[in-house]
Amino acid sequence: MANIMTLKEYLISLGEEIWNNPQQLNAAKEEYKKIYMKAYKQAYNQENKRIKLTFKKSEYEAIKKDAAKMKKPIATYIKECFDAYQNSEYILPDDKAMKEMNRLFLNISNNVNQVARYGNENRFISADSIKYLYTQLREIQTRMDKTFNRPDNLLEVVEEAIQDNPFLQNELFNLLSKYNEKGE
Repeated sequence: MANIMTLKEYLISLGEEIWNNPQQLNAAKEEYKKIYMKAYKQAYNQENKRIKLTFKKSEYEAIKKDAAKMKKPIATYIKECFDAYQNSEYILPDDKAMKEMNRLFLNISNNVNQVARYGNENRFISADSIKYLYTQLREIQTRMDKTFNRPDNLLEVVEEAIQDNPFLQNELFNLLSKYNEKGE
């Protein structure tokens, strides 16, 4: 767009006689508008590519529903989904869902701290305490699955959180794998 002259430059290039005739001046302005728009569209089309997508009705309805949840236009939502997929990122839910996730994390971290404190004081952690924590983690997983629709990545998040707590790391991994094997 840097190559196109301004309206003033265009009018000056047409000569002084145009300034004295209002009809010629208006016609020149209209002509400039056409030239400008043509150059703008050409530059825009070089930078941007339009594609047409076809979805089954059920796919479209699902996309429409998700876009509405995120309070975004469908095209913007699809572009963000593609960008997130390419960059292996998440599209975060709205603030209400994020506040709920934050509340759940604060709840489980409080419970883990209580069990850790109890374990440090008594040098023992009961199986019931571990089972309770496991239940809390499963509750968070269920809610996060519903919020993020990314159940495979949730396990990685939980594993990282457990690794960050050196005291409970081994006990929790062992007990969680036992409960997982039993299908509880």
